[in-house]
Amino acid sequence: MEAQEPFIPDHDEEVIEQERVRTVQLCIFRINNIEYAVDILQVQEILKTVDTTWVPTTPRFVKGVINLRGVIIPILIIQDFLNMDFDEKTKEIEYLIVRDDKLLVGIEVEKVLNIVNIPEDNVFVYEEDDPLRRENYLLGKCLVFEDEVNLLDLHRLLGDARSAL
Repeated sequence: MEAQEPFIPDHDEEVIEQERVRTVQLCIFRINNIEYAVDILQVQEILKTVDTTWVPTTPRFVKGVINLRGVIIPILIIQDFLNMDFDEKTKEIEYLIVRDDKLLVGIEVEKVLNIVNIPEDNVFVYEEDDPLRRENYLLGKCLVFEDEVNLLDLHRLLGDARSAL
């Protein structure tokens, strides 16, 4: 009995090229009408509403804490770190519960806009000594559907927040 060769379907060259494109999955959100993105692997969950408990003697950027299924999580308002004014009258507030190393925190955002997959080629990382990276907690920018979105350096921002507590 002769061995049969395995059946390999014909692939169109464009499909093969698409299979080779490496992508990054990002969570896109808005703060003060500016769009930011973080790696989806840093996001544990997205909450529409939460009841926070104010904690006395905490820095201004700590809104309070929440109890999420038995875990106490601080909620941060990161506008101070991003050199932005803070508008308490924002109607839409959502919360990203993010993880960095072993630290689990919530970040208050205006709106979570989308979860997207983009090609790695659409991600542009700033040099280490770039003022935008050092002063504004930005890793770089990315192109999402032809729009530029700021990549937030969540690791550094949360590290500085932890140091200030």
